[in-house]
Amino acid sequence: MILRNRPAPGSLWTLLLVAVCVFEACSSAENDDLAGVERWTVHPEPSVVIGQLEGDPAYLFQQVTGALLTPDDRIVVADRGPGSIRVYDPDGTFVAQMGGEGAGPGEFAFLRSIWFVPPDTVGAWDSDNIRITYFTLDGALARTLALEPSLESAGVGRLDVLVGPVGAGVVAIGSITAGSADGTGHDRISVERFGPDGEHRGRLTEVTGFIRGRGGPGPFSPYPYFAVHDGVIHFTNGETPTVHLWDGAGPYAGAADRVVTLPPADNDAAEAWEALPALLEDRGDEMRLFFLEQAERSDSIPHLAGLLVDRGGHVWTKRYHAPRDAMMLDGGPRVRGGTWWVADTTGALVAVADVPAGLAPLQVAGDRLLGLTVDELGVERVQLHTVGR
Repeated sequence: MILRNRPAPGSLWTLLLVAVCVFEACSSAENDDLAGVERWTVHPEPSVVIGQLEGDPAYLFQQVTGALLTPDDRIVVADRGPGSIRVYDPDGTFVAQMGGEGAGPGEFAFLRSIWFVPPDTVGAWDSDNIRITYFTLDGALARTLALEPSLESAGVGRLDVLVGPVGAGVVAIGSITAGSADGTGHDRISVERFGPDGEHRGRLTEVTGFIRGRGGPGPFSPYPYFAVHDGVIHFTNGETPTVHLWDGAGPYAGAADRVVTLPPADNDAAEAWEALPALLEDRGDEMRLFFLEQAERSDSIPHLAGLLVDRGGHVWTKRYHAPRDAMMLDGGPRVRGGTWWVADTTGALVAVADVPAGLAPLQVAGDRLLGLTVDELGVERVQLHTVGR
């Protein structure tokens, strides 16, 4: 086991982190009414930590956009800053790197997402170069797949969000149409399928994204989350406590195939709006305070603030905590800590999992959770934690 740049045991930083974790877990436990449902806890002390403040560049991260655990326990990390993908042994030792900034083969202009392609390949989505690149885990470039550059005739705009692999060589990618900036309209996301040669295979579905406001997303805007497991697309934007599932095998037309319904979050909208200014003041965030004053208040607070599907097919969703999960407080793609519902695809609640404060879950594999933390100096670390059941 290698723990890189980990704070010294007993340090003030460690004690504060543990104290916050305990407080958050206790707080969520007091608010839950889940008699008979298992309680899982993600251990606050990681078994593997990758990332440090300075030193070997192989362990320095600028903007982690994804990380995954391979079936043989290697850890793969995508870092948008240098446009690189790095592979680490199960103990956290660096073994290979691929990519780099640019437009040439194997390079990235905007590295958004990665995913694993059995048995030994990583796929990567570059939204600026409009292409998918595949590498083997030893760092070799396998192939580059350019997608059709213009789909205006099919009503498709700029391709942005990777949804995931939905079939043999078929990938789904979302195209975002921005909503109005006055806070009255959602973004629209059309989910498009692309085949092994990059050809457009039609639209699967269209869903709603976040609500735009002046200066950015609305304070308590929902956020769109996608996850794919065995070719099935899972989606929620958290407005309701539901996750929609679609079969990615063919063009989508009609209602969602399945819906997983979770318990409601029961946030009090008035209390959330009243608490948010003080939190922004504590941060000294004058700009967001200004936009908050201009925002039109809504009685709607999301119920969910995160989505993962583990290797067993269980659906993990974070219970929205207002105001902590507000978009103005860095909620959205990397929600951290809190209470997560764990359900099967029939909607039956399997467990409630407590995740340490500051840890953003990226993948769950059995009794291990791979996540991302950012410390007070802005240092990013990818960490592996044990899930106690």
